[in-house]
Amino acid sequence: MNWKTILTKAVTWAWPFIQKMIESKVIPAAIRKMYEFFDTQATYIIEKLGELLEKIKATENPTKKAAHLEGFKLGIATIEAVGKKLLEAAEILGKEV
Repeated sequence: MNWKTILTKAVTWAWPFIQKMIESKVIPAAIRKMYEFFDTQATYIIEKLGELLEKIKATENPTKKAAHLEGFKLGIATIEAVGKKLLEAAEILGKEV
């Protein structure tokens, strides 16, 4: 399974939850805008990492390839760290309700 398929499945799975949150009348408009912005930024980062992955595969120059790979690994580590932080926060906050 390639990264585009995985990304598509992840976004397809998450979108109903995001859409429901955005459309909810309970959440004030400013907070909905913040969620929309966060979602847009997350999607942008994922797409850029996908593009970097393609660039890594297409690059012949070993020095450039190594630099791209280092940036890609840093991007993945960042997504993992932010994801872990968000999951931990969701778990803790979810118990408070």
